[in-house]
Amino acid sequence: QKPVTQYLELTGNTQAINSVDLVARVQGYLESIDYADGAIVKKGSQLFGIERVNYQAQLDQAQATLASNQASEEYARAEYQRQSALSRQDFASLATLQDAKAKFDQASASVQSAMAAIELAKTNLGYTQVFAPFDGVVTNHLVDVGSLVGFSGPTKLATIIQTDPIYVYFTVSEAQVLALKAHLGKYGVQLRTTGLTDVPVEIGLQNEEGYPHKGRLDYASPQVESGTGSLTARALFDNKDRALLPGLFARVRMPIGQQP
Repeated sequence: QKPVTQYLELTGNTQAINSVDLVARVQGYLESIDYADGAIVKKGSQLFGIERVNYQAQLDQAQATLASNQASEEYARAEYQRQSALSRQDFASLATLQDAKAKFDQASASVQSAMAAIELAKTNLGYTQVFAPFDGVVTNHLVDVGSLVGFSGPTKLATIIQTDPIYVYFTVSEAQVLALKAHLGKYGVQLRTTGLTDVPVEIGLQNEEGYPHKGRLDYASPQVESGTGSLTARALFDNKDRALLPGLFARVRMPIGQQP
């Protein structure tokens, strides 16, 4: 005789842990595609390049405007300080002092405005290079070199998908939740939806025998959805060999305890 592990057998689907559309956020002609369709890329790798000339010119212009405004501010500060000193000696009227103060404040505001314009120009210039936000596989490009992008809003260029590790989502019916709660209650264990990483989960694909892939429970919804009468759960699996593709049907097995 030996204890027998009882399992909950369910069905689920694999899903990428991260999936992001790569878009052109500024207007311009696409100058380069810096990856091969379907390639595995590292975080920070440049994937697309958009013409930079106009945005570099805008940055240069904003920097020149800042330099001019800073010179005006320095002159206005010196004039205000001079008028302030004369006012204390009763050689300058209050109106003259106030005028000098207003010009100094206006010059300072112009400097702040120019600094903001520089930050905006730097941001737009940065958008001309589209980088990988994480390690992953990039789909085929949707726009060819020479095409105008971003002219009427963000233009989708491709999608990057991270599949290592990979998620498996599955649902537990209300009846199964209640049965599991009652089963665990016999052993003095409460059903929980947090701190689940110690719960093992196994899956098998349609063409596989048994449950060869081992993972851990990663998430469980804190409530049963009233519309479907089910509770959504998620398990996390290592996928370094990328044997698990997003969107696959999977048989899911999860232990619910041992019966003596």
